[in-house]
Amino acid sequence: MQKNIVFLLALVIAAPALSQNIPVTGVDAATLEDIVGTPTLVTIVLKARDAEDPNLQITELNEHHLTVLHPDTGDRYAYMYEDVKEVRVQGDRIEARPFRPVVDRALTPSQQQLMNRAVNEAADVFGREARNQPVRMDAAMIIASQDIENGLQYLHGLARQDEIELALGAYYRLYISGEDQVSADLIERALGSGDRRMRASAARVAGLYREPTAEPYLLRMVRDRAADLSAPSAIALARMGSREAVPILLDMLTGLNEDKAIAAAQALKIMGGDDVIRSLHRMVDDQTGLSRYRIITILFELGDAEGERLMREEALEIPTLRLEAAIRLAPRGDLEAMQVLRDRLAQRYDIQMDIIRLRARAAGALIEGGDRAAVAHLQEMLRLDFPDLSEPAAGNWVKGIAAIVSNVVLDTNVRGLMDIMQPALVSRYPEARLSAATAIVGLGDPVFRERMLEHLHAG
Repeated sequence: MQKNIVFLLALVIAAPALSQNIPVTGVDAATLEDIVGTPTLVTIVLKARDAEDPNLQITELNEHHLTVLHPDTGDRYAYMYEDVKEVRVQGDRIEARPFRPVVDRALTPSQQQLMNRAVNEAADVFGREARNQPVRMDAAMIIASQDIENGLQYLHGLARQDEIELALGAYYRLYISGEDQVSADLIERALGSGDRRMRASAARVAGLYREPTAEPYLLRMVRDRAADLSAPSAIALARMGSREAVPILLDMLTGLNEDKAIAAAQALKIMGGDDVIRSLHRMVDDQTGLSRYRIITILFELGDAEGERLMREEALEIPTLRLEAAIRLAPRGDLEAMQVLRDRLAQRYDIQMDIIRLRARAAGALIEGGDRAAVAHLQEMLRLDFPDLSEPAAGNWVKGIAAIVSNVVLDTNVRGLMDIMQPALVSRYPEARLSAATAIVGLGDPVFRERMLEHLHAG
């Protein structure tokens, strides 16, 4: 018996012992144990004829072999330790282990229970807030997304109203809850209105539904001198894939109106395409300051290698851009960017909504990059209390922070964050309860989450 135990222990120890004999190059003092399970790309160099197999990720270290994944094809291979001459780290860096669940993984029983509770809380708000129509519409959106009939009936009833603004608001929420059809007549009447706010709302709704009859109106509105019309029109045209709008968006991107430039950047990220990337490559060297950074950000978000290089080597080194660049790089496991965010979150801070929003985004980026400890920062925000403030000021703070954290949680797509929303789910403020319910339902329902994110970036 004792001999068998010794033999089994020897097998357990064998894998690390054998793997430690393989040199790791490209990063100082690295071992295979540092790399396994991370997104780091490596090249396996074989002893036979110094053959090289590049662009692999090491997934397991076994007794006599290591297992790798080719991320582009999904194929897996095994290499005997005795056949490997060295493992070369590509990109001169080891990426952090991402903290992400499999997107299509089924909910655990406790997660399903929490999601059901969130839907019930939304249904409770829907029943109680008969006099607060915007809140009731948001509650109806959540329960309608789960095919609860009274939510759907309520929103469909509002969508048939003669009051155009009310009907647009209902269609907006119906889209997020899963609807695919909008009244083209309603959109046309709203876009032809003299009310600029109504036209802007119609542009957002038309963009979400990809309503083709709206495109001629939007192509005129996107040229408007003011951002209140041009910004939502730009994003709507991008959702429709209107290539005719690309030159207009590129012009807006480097204009003096910051709101229009921000909208154009978002629209170009949605639009994508080789023509957009080529145009941005031609523009980037002629721009400075925020205009240059916006171009770098678009290229980065579109997966362009030059955009990633400029984000890491340029934007991350500029003090005024360093934090924003770190928020974009950290989800990809960039160790320097993650340290920038940790340092910022460790600093004392003033309780201001813009600062809370920035800290929440930083924490979310760290969580996506694999830093589970950053969850504590989001929990701390949800526990903030304002006893020295009278209503409605205290309520506005609680509702605002709940909405900020909810949006960050939706962006991360980390189902483990469902639990942290529970305190807000029982808030005395219905808006905070709905923010928590939105985050929980979004993490449990990928379709609802994607449509909520479209809403959050609708201009």
